[in-house]
Amino acid sequence: MKYLKKFRVLIFGLLAYLTLVFFLYLVEAGAESANIHSFMDAIWYSIVTLTTVGYGDFFPVTSVGKIIGIAFVIGSLGLLGLLIGKAVERFNEIQEKRKMGLNGTDFSNHIVIIGWNDFSREVVKQLRNSDRRVAIVTEQKDQIDLIYGSFGKDDVFVLFSDWRDTSNFDKLNLEQASVVFVNLPNDTDNLIAMLNVKKVNSKVDFVVALESSDLRDTFFSAGCTHVLSKNAIAARLIASYTYEPDVAMFANDLITSTVYNEESEFDIQQYRITSSNPFANQTFGHAFHTLKQKHNVIAIGICKTQNGTRELIKVPQDDTVLEVGDYLILILNGKTEIEIVREFGIKEGV
Repeated sequence: MKYLKKFRVLIFGLLAYLTLVFFLYLVEAGAESANIHSFMDAIWYSIVTLTTVGYGDFFPVTSVGKIIGIAFVIGSLGLLGLLIGKAVERFNEIQEKRKMGLNGTDFSNHIVIIGWNDFSREVVKQLRNSDRRVAIVTEQKDQIDLIYGSFGKDDVFVLFSDWRDTSNFDKLNLEQASVVFVNLPNDTDNLIAMLNVKKVNSKVDFVVALESSDLRDTFFSAGCTHVLSKNAIAARLIASYTYEPDVAMFANDLITSTVYNEESEFDIQQYRITSSNPFANQTFGHAFHTLKQKHNVIAIGICKTQNGTRELIKVPQDDTVLEVGDYLILILNGKTEIEIVREFGIKEGV
């Protein structure tokens, strides 16, 4: 119905225009000293006038012709205003579409966050400290500018969309994502969102923050990689502050990402062992002592993957061999992180 109305207006306007051009031709063609002698001359004059080009090669000489000419001049102002308005409207539509993320992103090996709140914001802060790219899905349009204002646009992408609308998932480049963090207000929504993402990328790892820790097994059965309870984590840390505050402060510092090149900031990081890593096929004991002496970095664990299952070995025996594909877990600061990245030839993380 909307398009039919526009079509009718277009047809009416075209007929009105052709009628004026025809009358202009009629009154001018036989006039003395007239220079509009044909219907095409009248059309040419009208187009030149309406587009405000104004060559002056054709012009009306009769009174009626001049009145019609005035109509074309007034019409040219309206046409110019319409064209400028449409151009501005189109430009605003393009800007709004880009702002809402509807053009998509070409990020790869990035983190996708579904659901935006204060907890998500803190997670993004830590991810950006680790130089990870992040794509965010939010239903809060007023948060888009705030997110970009806090984190910039180079390494953070925001998609304004209902998380239930899976047709927009292609804008997130989910096929190239490394991890999806689901952080919605309730656990039922978290489960539904996770299953919807799995339809697009069944191999991606999932991290879900639960309200109820009783549902951990349910999420693991559904294919979730890591299931966390925000209340349980907070409770453990708070309880630790009550009777061993120094340990709690140390633990809190370690789980916070380091600031680049900052010597006083410590963090726990993991690095994949590649074939070019100096400790590939070496023992954990050799890596431990070398890293401590050379960089003052402490190795505390290894993660091995066998048949798709990850095995975390805490404080491994000295004779444990570091194989290609394993992850070496280290305690280091922001300055030594630069040295480790240079020596290992790879950034932290999976």
